[in-house]
Amino acid sequence: MKISDKKLQQMYDLCGEDLTKERLHSALILMGKRQLLPEFRKSWTPENPTKNYCYVVANFVFHYLAPEGSQAYSLKGIPGDDGVHHFVKWPDGEIVDLAVDQFNNFGQIDYSKAEPVGNFPLRSRAKILASLLGFDSPNKGKGMSSIDTKELKLFKGASRVASRYLRSR
Repeated sequence: MKISDKKLQQMYDLCGEDLTKERLHSALILMGKRQLLPEFRKSWTPENPTKNYCYVVANFVFHYLAPEGSQAYSLKGIPGDDGVHHFVKWPDGEIVDLAVDQFNNFGQIDYSKAEPVGNFPLRSRAKILASLLGFDSPNKGKGMSSIDTKELKLFKGASRVASRYLRSR
């Protein structure tokens, strides 16, 4: 069974009001297959935009939204997943896994088996995601960026198209 909308929304709420599921999904649809590693492209679809984007999403959350003292984690052995899943744990122990909705088996995910990631540098794909979401510099909290008006209009237009697509499913 997929994660409940309520539980997923609680994770988004921890990230602040500037980030919503709809905005994240729209940005990931814009990124599409081309921003995934080649071995993960085949299974990605716009219907499941977080599929195989867990590293990118966790990297973005860790560097742009997570409070000081947060830790990135990796988790192997999720049934039906061939790779390694990534998420962030807040200092108070709250798990923020904004890519968990890619899985149909949330009840089988055992976060207690996850290992801390020692080195989790900011990657270019997370910077692209941040830019599409309108976030400025990493580690500056939840502030929106000062991207220029043309970029913002392009993103808003593409976001509306992606939102219409998501609603039509």
